[in-house]
Amino acid sequence: MLLLMSLFLIRLINASTQFSLPRLRELGFFSSTKFIALLSIAALLLTILQFHSIMRLVALEDVYSQRFASADLSVGRLSGYLLNWLVFVFSPLLIALTFKHGKLSFALLASFLCLTVYMVNGSKLALIAFFMPFVLHRLLSWGLLRRPYLFILFPIIFLLPPILLIAVLETEFGGAVKLFLSQLSMRAFGIQAVAFTQYVQFFEENPHTYFSHVTGINSLVDYPFQGPLGRVVGYWVSGNEFYSANSNFWASDGIAAAGYIGLPLIGVLVGLMLSFLDALVKSADLGFVIIASGPFLLTAANTPIFTAMVTGGGLLVFVFCQYLGKPSHRTTDAP
Repeated sequence: MLLLMSLFLIRLINASTQFSLPRLRELGFFSSTKFIALLSIAALLLTILQFHSIMRLVALEDVYSQRFASADLSVGRLSGYLLNWLVFVFSPLLIALTFKHGKLSFALLASFLCLTVYMVNGSKLALIAFFMPFVLHRLLSWGLLRRPYLFILFPIIFLLPPILLIAVLETEFGGAVKLFLSQLSMRAFGIQAVAFTQYVQFFEENPHTYFSHVTGINSLVDYPFQGPLGRVVGYWVSGNEFYSANSNFWASDGIAAAGYIGLPLIGVLVGLMLSFLDALVKSADLGFVIIASGPFLLTAANTPIFTAMVTGGGLLVFVFCQYLGKPSHRTTDAP
C-alpha cells in the first residue's frame, strides 16, 4: 500500500507542481551540434587513454572477467563519471541529433562510445543503451505519445512468448529460450522486485542511512556502512564482495533511508524532481527529450535517484535537451 501511495504521490505532485524557472542564458556553443560532437570525442579519448591497458572485446559470457579487470584498475572519480556519461548522456544525445538532423556520423560516433564502455567494463547495459533510442524513435513514429499503453505491453511482449515456449518445448531450443528469459526478461522486469524484497529484509536487521548514502548529506549524517550501499546489500545477500545489489529509488532511497516511511517521502522528492525537469525542458521538442533521456531512465530504474541524476548524468541530459532539443531553426549548425 505504501508503494502504491508513493507512486500516487509522484504522479500527483508532478501534475500539480509547476516550477517557474528563469530563462536559461542563450549559449550558442551549447546549442551547437559540433560542440556536443567534440565534447563526446574528447570524453572518448580521455576514457581510452585511462583504460587502454585493459580494454578487450569479450563475449557476453565473459563480461564478468572484464568487470573484475576494470574494478582492479585504480581510477579517479572523474573517469568513473565519464564512463557513465558516454553511455547515458553523449550517446543518446548524438542519436537524437541523428534523427533530428539526419547526420549518420553522429550515430556512428555513438556506437564507438558504447562499444568503448563495453570494452572497458563489460557493461551489457552499454549495448542496450545504444539500441534503446532507435526503439523509442520507432515507437514515436507509431504514435507512442497518443498510445501510452504500449509501455504496459512491454513486459507481456518480453515475458509471455518465452514462458509459453518453455512450457511447450523441452528441447535445446527451449534451453536457449530459458537463457533469453533469464538474461533479458528477468533482468529487465523481474530483478527489481527481488531486489526490493532484499532491501526490505536487510534494513529490518540493519540501521537506516537517513540519506547519508547521498554525497553531500554524508558530511552531515554518518553513513553506517563501510562500502557503497549496493555492495553492502549484495554481500549480505550472496556473500560475494563483488556483487552489487543495486536497486531503484524506492529501495535504495526510500527503504534504505527510512524504512517503510521512506516510501511516501521519496515519492514526494521524485515528484518534485520530475516537475523541475519538466520545467527545464518545457521549450524542447518532446520526442527529442524522450529519445535522449531513454537510456538515463534505465540507470534511474536501477540506482538511487540522486546517483542517477549526477553520476548517471540525468541533469546533464536535460540541460542539453533544453538547448539541442529546440526547433531546428533555433539550433546552430543544422544542415
